[in-house]
Amino acid sequence: MKIILHYLLCSLFILFISGCAPHGPRSFHVPLLDEKGVLQATGYISPANGLEIQADYAWGNHVYSPADFSYSRIQSGENGFRSNVYSFGIGYFTKMKNRGRFNLYLTPTYGNFGNTGSDYKSHFLGQTFGSDIGWRFDHFEAALSLKYDNFFYLSHSMQYDGNASGLGSAFTLRAGGERFKFHTQLGITYPLSGDYDLFPYVFNIGLNYRINFKRK
Repeated sequence: MKIILHYLLCSLFILFISGCAPHGPRSFHVPLLDEKGVLQATGYISPANGLEIQADYAWGNHVYSPADFSYSRIQSGENGFRSNVYSFGIGYFTKMKNRGRFNLYLTPTYGNFGNTGSDYKSHFLGQTFGSDIGWRFDHFEAALSLKYDNFFYLSHSMQYDGNASGLGSAFTLRAGGERFKFHTQLGITYPLSGDYDLFPYVFNIGLNYRINFKRK
């Protein structure tokens, strides 16, 4: 119960102290895995990031690999923004009694971004360290998430161009069948240092799919 309370307090703290900033942080990974052999994939659409696809596969009873890709094309008046982002990492998960789930993960990230009307693009390398605590039932899932992002920006010629970090929190809900569920997520990221020029809010809707290859 104490760990749930700490998560809730941290989430509310980040929600209240966040400021404003211009494209958005990507969605939070929320796998809520059970055991070895489980694959979860989620496709989202979000106002800030366009299309995002995430996948998490448990290749051990407590070890899994998170991966994601986002494709964004955003037009705001005469200005357009484009980005492509790729992540792949490693994580740890465990059950808490029957329905509770807890996981930690680390995902190195590469991305590029620029204006839609130009071939010029910048790059960034990043690391995300995150965790989730949630509850999973056959037809319903809910989770609280925290994550820390750290980015190193590179110019078009791959020269170092600064860094930024941020702390994020989110709440996720899923409901539907045992394999397919509708998904929604609401979150926020608070800039900690550097030029973290991201719109701070996360909101997405999508479809979640889960399969256990040991129990097909």
